[in-house]
Amino acid sequence: MARLNLLRRDFYNYEQFIPFANDTTVYNYTRNLDGAFTIPERFFPMFIYNNKPSYIKKGIATYFHLQDIDTPFTYKGFNPSTCQWDSSFEAIKQSAPNGFEPEMNDSIKREFESYVKFCAENGIQLIFVYPPYYHEYLQMITGLPEMYKYYKTLASRYQIPIVDCMDDPISYDKKYFFDAKHLNLDGSLLYSTSLAQKLAGYMKQEKGLYIAGNSRK
Repeated sequence: MARLNLLRRDFYNYEQFIPFANDTTVYNYTRNLDGAFTIPERFFPMFIYNNKPSYIKKGIATYFHLQDIDTPFTYKGFNPSTCQWDSSFEAIKQSAPNGFEPEMNDSIKREFESYVKFCAENGIQLIFVYPPYYHEYLQMITGLPEMYKYYKTLASRYQIPIVDCMDDPISYDKKYFFDAKHLNLDGSLLYSTSLAQKLAGYMKQEKGLYIAGNSRK
């Protein structure tokens, strides 16, 4: 049985962190990664954009609310994919024919629990959401019950509702995914509508704040 290592040593998708290169939290979490920001990149704002003219162009276009023709359409930061189902899931099945077990890293768990506690202490109501995955992919995750138990324990401790979308009908149809873990545009539209309806069932207005109702979990 394979173990799914969720800890990357490379600075994946570092471009999205460029505007926050000198942020203390970003620095603490990325300084030991391969490709971490250098000292000049952190402390000289324009140095980090050296040899990146496309980023400068996009930044100027965004500042003036212009749509860069080279930039994919996004809505509030979300870039929907029109791609259809690819072959990557077949490679996953071949590499882990007996399934895989995700590794739950202790340091990540501590940080997550610290965040949950912070929200509870500051009156910030959380709602846990399990998003849809392609159903065959979920069946390969042997450690799924343990993950459910972990989140359910936290949810019970802090009175956090859980919205489970893993078993939604779209999870059984490839036409809504472009790979086993990511919805395409059609799937995203259906999921967003479904999730909004489910969240509405938990929410009520009280003193100007959104307070979550009781979870069915």
